[in-house]
Amino acid sequence: MIQAGCEGVIDYSTANLLDPRWWQKLWYVLEYLERQGKIKLDEYQFDFHRSAFDYQSEQTAADLHWNNAEQAHNRLIASVQPWTESGATSAAEAAAHLRQKWIDKWGDPSSPETKAKVQEIIDYWEEQRAKKRNARHGTRL
Repeated sequence: MIQAGCEGVIDYSTANLLDPRWWQKLWYVLEYLERQGKIKLDEYQFDFHRSAFDYQSEQTAADLHWNNAEQAHNRLIASVQPWTESGATSAAEAAAHLRQKWIDKWGDPSSPETKAKVQEIIDYWEEQRAKKRNARHGTRL
């Protein structure tokens, strides 16, 4: 939070602490800043290990730096492209992996139970949208 304020990303003088949207915006900004920090750290680690290669030294040192550079590179790729964490080699494999992750978290979208839950959420959102529209514009006859 301090970093976001210091960098001018969040203006705390205009904060409305009672507004849930402000807190949600703050959460998104802080998540973004944290992700950018992790990416920068992984880039630094990758650059360090890449620069430390000395192909004239013994093989175990080169292997150590190679493995560390590979791990930093994999973390960097996972941060920038999270859908590649499955090790998928094609778009179809990546899509199947993402679908499986969705099923693991929320349930199979083709099952009646999940369809009912999704429809319940959609109905709730539609109801809230109608309430907000009526509150802003008044009920129209």
